[in-house]
Amino acid sequence: MLVIVAGGLDLMRRPLTLRAPAIALIVLVFMLWSRQLRMYGEDWQAAGDIARTLIEQIVRLVPNPPAGAHMHVHDVPLHYQGASVFITSFDIVLREAYARPDLRVTVTTAATDGSAESDRQAADVVLRWNSATGTVHRLGG
Repeated sequence: MLVIVAGGLDLMRRPLTLRAPAIALIVLVFMLWSRQLRMYGEDWQAAGDIARTLIEQIVRLVPNPPAGAHMHVHDVPLHYQGASVFITSFDIVLREAYARPDLRVTVTTAATDGSAESDRQAADVVLRWNSATGTVHRLGG
């Protein structure tokens, strides 16, 4: 015999009028939990897609950064809904994509005022992620 236990109570020994609401509540909680879990999984899938797309587009835009290059990437997404995209590892992933441990990477997560643009060197590469279109754009030269 299947025994359903909720909150320490053996529901099979209770009258049907008490069991039915408890069982309905358990089913409802399970349905809501499974729906939330599915949505959370979809958020992580989308975050992974954003991370992959961002790195692929950067490598496509700048296939071979010059020696001594410093890549400035603005508006790198940290999160998508409840899932992490890039929190701390963006520079490492970009260096790995290029197989260039000497590549310097600066990351911003919000639009900058442009004050650092005057300090750039000729070999620097400046890129910006556009979250609305899901694309990377090269800024300046």
